[in-house]
Amino acid sequence: MNTEFAPLFKLGRAERLQLVEDLWDSIAQEDEQSPVADWKRDELRRRKERFLQHPASGRTWEQVKERARSQNANGVSSFSPAVAPNAFGATLGAVIKTEQTL
Repeated sequence: MNTEFAPLFKLGRAERLQLVEDLWDSIAQEDEQSPVADWKRDELRRRKERFLQHPASGRTWEQVKERARSQNANGVSSFSPAVAPNAFGATLGAVIKTEQTL
């Protein structure tokens, strides 16, 4: 344990949960301020156009979750080591925000 943060572990459960929430909110706020790279914006436009031309080609969220679960059950990892969970969340938030402006 990092001794610098040791006092935080002495906080009550509710206080620690509030701290985690506050930290997460601060990270999310930074992500909202990060610009989306041009290549990501171009890729989003390309995918949106392809979907609009062929709406049946997409998958529902339920289908995506089921595929990920079945791959995980079969020992196939759906996690990309190139994208850490927090980076993925940040990217996903930026993508959703960008998609709304396309």
